[in-house]
Amino acid sequence: MELRRNKEEKIMNMRMTIAATLLAASTIGAKAQTVPEGYPADYARTIEASRDELGLLVYSNFPASFWEPLIEAFDEAYPWIKVETANFDAEMWEKYRLEAKQEVRTADIITTVAPEHWVQFVKDGHLEPYASPELPNLPAWSVPFEGLYTISAVPMPIVWNRALVNPGPQSLAELAEMVKADPDRWRNKITMYDAEVNPYGLAIMRNWLNHKDNDWSLFETIGPMTLPERGAGTMREKTSTGEYLSIVFTSGLGISQLEAPGGKATLDYAFPKDGTPLSLQSIGITKTASSPNSAKLLLDFILSRPGQIAFAKAGFTPYREDISPDEVPFYTLPMIRDIVGEENLFIMSYTPEALAGTNELIERWVKTFRQK
Repeated sequence: MELRRNKEEKIMNMRMTIAATLLAASTIGAKAQTVPEGYPADYARTIEASRDELGLLVYSNFPASFWEPLIEAFDEAYPWIKVETANFDAEMWEKYRLEAKQEVRTADIITTVAPEHWVQFVKDGHLEPYASPELPNLPAWSVPFEGLYTISAVPMPIVWNRALVNPGPQSLAELAEMVKADPDRWRNKITMYDAEVNPYGLAIMRNWLNHKDNDWSLFETIGPMTLPERGAGTMREKTSTGEYLSIVFTSGLGISQLEAPGGKATLDYAFPKDGTPLSLQSIGITKTASSPNSAKLLLDFILSRPGQIAFAKAGFTPYREDISPDEVPFYTLPMIRDIVGEENLFIMSYTPEALAGTNELIERWVKTFRQK
């Protein structure tokens, strides 16, 4: 009888242990399902519906390493959603269209810097016009189309070799004056994105010119001294070794490298006080998203305070006004605004007028920067 009683007690204890484990798991799940503060109550349905989806596929124009802080933070909120990212250049658009036409798995979310492509993408009906609960917290310029949002407003600084250029130029006009004062020293010693082959470089040039009434005068001074490059990494490396003296408008995503001990020892930078172009890292949900609810959760998280702060750890510049300098490792957009002034923040435009004349722009760029 005693043996039987002991056995029954063991079984009861096992049941209690299992019940406690399930309760703990349930508590964790309930915590993960909490609707973010300020969101509508029915957002809980989106959260719950995401549990039945197969994870997310994101096409982006930056490496997986830049996603790590964001995905780590997102995973704490929604641990059941697996996020897979794929890094592409301009081919992402054709890839998506082909996959969508064939009705095979394709991107749930796309993020890149390509105003002309985004305009066409929206026109062709590929973008889901999702209204994020974060909309009231975002500036109007960060939502160029219904459903198209902004991860970051990436600034384009001037960079120079601190051992060879001292003091460094604080504006494009100052760099042009340095060139005029000693053209032989600067010949072939300036670099920038190759706007003829790099859409990113073309977008930056267009942005500057749109805000400067198409004034090419500074570029006409700098152009003959410039050897364009395809990528930011190459430009930083060659400027660090002294092959170049200065970079005009390189991606602010490289500020993390410039602030690292190795970069800081050889390079310095400034946000141009006569105009700092801002590259908008746009993001949107596709019409053919296989996991639409999960996509909404990720997009909303990216736009939220926690998401902006997480992406800032990778070097992205948060633009929300409710993020303070001590919450991020580098700059916020309001910090840069305080440095250069509101009027010298050149926000990328998506209007047809601002994007017109691409062929003429490239022809003028080639004439200015290639013909020595």
